[in-house]
Amino acid sequence: IGGYAYLDGELHVRVNLACDAIMRGLAESYGWDKTNLHFLPTPTDAYIISDTVDNAVKKNIEDAPAWQKRLEVLQSVGKMVPMVTLTTTAEDGTKMHLSDSLMATQGPNYALAKRIQQWRSILARDNGATVSFSVAPATATASVLSNKMFAAAYGGAHFWEPVEIFYSDLSNAVM
Repeated sequence: IGGYAYLDGELHVRVNLACDAIMRGLAESYGWDKTNLHFLPTPTDAYIISDTVDNAVKKNIEDAPAWQKRLEVLQSVGKMVPMVTLTTTAEDGTKMHLSDSLMATQGPNYALAKRIQQWRSILARDNGATVSFSVAPATATASVLSNKMFAAAYGGAHFWEPVEIFYSDLSNAVM
């Protein structure tokens, strides 16, 4: 069962609640162990990342051109770059980092709708379901580009290696 619905504003929360109820209902009827749930979470959210990914982020920042380094103020004003806000070590010794890439410009409805998907994924997996939670690439959809801030950011993304913006046809093909 795929949870791929999107609507603007508070309707996004409503459609995700409806999808969640359908997924939960089907899983409870047929058995969690016979259920496969699929989501395409956003790259602009908060996630646990590995030490390898954290090191790659740090290297990209270190290797950035001087003009980009001068723009580090964006990290605190407008929050346009991800921030690692917490580092911890798992019981097995694996280092884990919380990468906060949540964008305030997306609004609370979008964040809540995506959080519902994360929570359902965690609960479903804990109940024995198979879960696919593959972060979708940044995609220049009509909805994203209708936000002037995102349109400007996507238009200049090619200056910020390794950031790459996909178009819907390519995102649909790879996801």
